[in-house]
Amino acid sequence: MRTRVSYPQEVKLKAVEVKIQGIPTKLILEELNIRNDTQIETWTRWYEASDHFDDFLVTCSIFHHISAHIAP
Repeated sequence: MRTRVSYPQEVKLKAVEVKIQGIPTKLILEELNIRNDTQIETWTRWYEASDHFDDFLVTCSIFHHISAHIAP
């Protein structure tokens, strides 16, 4: 079983920024060393749902905190 990976907020933001610019997910995964393409999709949804950059970072932090307590 794989261990849970926690990505820094800078990586999350960079992944979202380049995804919005139209860079293919496969390239983003390789360049930023992200394991799963659905992670980028999730971060992009969070970013698009937030009204401001700070909201996105808070959302990332909240979900990371919650998932850390739920994970086996």
